Amino acid sequence: MAPSDFFLFSDLKRMLAGKKFKADEEIISETETYFEAKHKSYYKNGIEKLKHRYNQCIALDGNYVE
Repeated sequence: MAPSDFFLFSDLKRMLAGKKFKADEEIISETETYFEAKHKSYYKNGIEKLKHRYNQCIALDGNYVE
């Protein structure tokens, strides 16, 4: 499990859902704006939550953890 798999890109995916873009530059701009608007605690809290999930994965011998 990478941190991006856990919370970062799934949240971005929900934010972009249903939006239409005419050029790559629009997507890049929207994505940069999204990440710049996040407070650094958003990233810190997301990474800290991984500890519990990693421990669950280890306890289940590597099986999938939701």
